[in-house]
Amino acid sequence: MICRLIPLVASLVILAHHALPAEEAPPQTLIGDLLVVPLSDLVPGNEHIDMHVKALAGVRADSRLLTGDDDSGDVALRGIAGFDLRYSPDETTFTLVSATIEGRRYIKHRDLDGLGGAASIDYRNRGLFSAVVAGASWILTDELLLDTGERLVGDTYRAGAALKNRQRLSHYDLAIEATRKDYREGGRLFGADDSDHYRLAADLHLAWDYASEAYLFSHTRLEDLLYDRHVLYDDSVGFSQSIGWSRHIAERSSFSAEAGLVLRHFLGRGAADPDNRLAPFGLISVIWPWEEDSRLRGRIFSDLQDTATRAATWVYGTVWDVRYHLAVATHLLVEGGIQQLRDSETPPGGTREVRTVSDAKIGIEHQLRVGWAFRIFGSYLESRAEVGSSYRNFSAVGEVGFVY
Repeated sequence: MICRLIPLVASLVILAHHALPAEEAPPQTLIGDLLVVPLSDLVPGNEHIDMHVKALAGVRADSRLLTGDDDSGDVALRGIAGFDLRYSPDETTFTLVSATIEGRRYIKHRDLDGLGGAASIDYRNRGLFSAVVAGASWILTDELLLDTGERLVGDTYRAGAALKNRQRLSHYDLAIEATRKDYREGGRLFGADDSDHYRLAADLHLAWDYASEAYLFSHTRLEDLLYDRHVLYDDSVGFSQSIGWSRHIAERSSFSAEAGLVLRHFLGRGAADPDNRLAPFGLISVIWPWEEDSRLRGRIFSDLQDTATRAATWVYGTVWDVRYHLAVATHLLVEGGIQQLRDSETPPGGTREVRTVSDAKIGIEHQLRVGWAFRIFGSYLESRAEVGSSYRNFSAVGEVGFVY
């Protein structure tokens, strides 16, 4: 099993359902993973344009950083600088252009040093009954290889579009997305080019609004996964179908649940023969803002993920996070989750791989003053396997951000 720790909800679904509203610019600007209230606007007096520059400096310490034959920890310095430009010519159209440059420097593992960045453009046009969302981005990514704990640095290119239509008793969302992953370095188990790939996907949500703030829906997803090389990974085509129910509870809370099946057909373009894999698909989501500026979010999931064994892996688990408003400008952040990755077949004369990954994070986020914010947090990750290597990692992160 060679698995990467990746977001479990497809980004195009996020694009379709959580795009920034056209009618109101957000009061905070995102720099890295830190939200900061801007100090001012570089284009004052213009009601259609809102522009900010931003910067972040941070430090991260890891107790165990697996690279090559060196399992020791390390300290990394991180810097980000960039800008956001929001343009809204009228109440129905909204465009966000964002660009940053990012540098990372390690004290001991200099081979992990990197210079990259991110650039994106998001567009939304909202009519009376429909809306169009489109976006494209490039970003320097840092993913965790679950088998060894290595950090994989690479570039991710993404483009997508979504059409949303609302009627009195029904609505539908259609989203398409293309993603390119290009890793800069290989890991212990494969070379830099073995995992590079394209992913093409389409999602269709059909919903029936049977009551106020409640609806039944059908979710269909098609996916095509194409690798540059077929030494480890195999090209595949995926299909999933689920039905679900969603409802807003009280004033701000919401709950949704969907269940179905996911099928992946491996094309056999490498050494392996063509094959089919089937697994249950499910997602339960809860959002509960029990008071102003505080909220609880949780997900329970089940899905099928491609692996280097070409046998695929059934992934299931749960993740939760809490943001609690401690004081006027201070929030407590708590996150945690556990997931299990189970190979879909047992190798001849071997043992089926089952890996359990658990992680937890706790920290503080504080707005120092308008334009300035910082956060500090500690995290723990443990990965236990029946066959492969098991490991633990403790990390501590401190970051300060500025937005003008």
